[in-house]
Amino acid sequence: MPRTFSYLTSSKDIDIDWLSVDNMLYERDSVQLTELRSNCKTAIIEQHLGYGPGNPMADDPNVKFYRSRYLGKDCYFIAKDDVQYIFSQP
Repeated sequence: MPRTFSYLTSSKDIDIDWLSVDNMLYERDSVQLTELRSNCKTAIIEQHLGYGPGNPMADDPNVKFYRSRYLGKDCYFIAKDDVQYIFSQP
């Protein structure tokens, strides 16, 4: 059974643990958008970032996708200029 990663936090959240974000960035591995989508529910996040039909996130060279660890758990995150959204296991 595949692991489900749920939306956890945004870098704009006040209560984000910045030391854990720093560690997450240090331990990151690049992944393809297909891996992120197969493990995380990204549709609403993609819409929030302004992507959709005619403007797919996959075509934006400034958006990167990563796998890492956050708060001691496996996670994925989307980065565009900075860390935008973190998905983690519940």
